[in-house]
Amino acid sequence: RDAAFDALRSLTDVHVQWEDLPGAPPLGAFITEQSLIQAFSSFGVVVAARIPRKSTTREPQHFAFISFLESEDAAKVAKKPVIEVQLTPTWVLSLKPRLAKFGHGTDKRVPVKTGAREDSDYVFDWVHVSKR
Repeated sequence: RDAAFDALRSLTDVHVQWEDLPGAPPLGAFITEQSLIQAFSSFGVVVAARIPRKSTTREPQHFAFISFLESEDAAKVAKKPVIEVQLTPTWVLSLKPRLAKFGHGTDKRVPVKTGAREDSDYVFDWVHVSKR
């Protein structure tokens, strides 16, 4: 079992965060997972983007994770000084990417092909795998 777990390819996450301006609406209300996927897809296959939410208010947190299929693509993005994310036709937000630390030696998020779309070869999702 351990060898099978070790052989699984896992996703690599890039972490980005932003600061809200005092008195302004939270930027997380304007940033979407789709806008993050669109901005980061030029660097490689993005499986998912997640903006965590506060459990009590459901407000978006001040950070997000972008999951890349290939670790080399995530590493390439993490070396960039900023990534521009288009929020509206006239509003671009600059985010500083860095490699995220996920899980431990007993957890992996594994990409799974879920089908194909007209505009891409594959559609990916992921499953969480734990080793006991």
